[in-house]
Amino acid sequence: PMEHMVSRPVETAFTGPAATVLGLSALGAIGNEHTVALDIGGTTTDISLWKQGRPLMTKSGVSIRE
Repeated sequence: PMEHMVSRPVETAFTGPAATVLGLSALGAIGNEHTVALDIGGTTTDISLWKQGRPLMTKSGVSIRE
């Protein structure tokens, strides 16, 4: 509920695009060594890559077009 979100906003941090990666973490990347997850929403598409059972991460983001 909204009251909970207002009093504890940090708990809503991983309810959007990051939720797919967190969900795969909970499932151990579904037991596969290499995994690609595709999360298609209304306005965004998120792709997460897993190598050796761990998500690949970047601090700087990804450039698709110059």
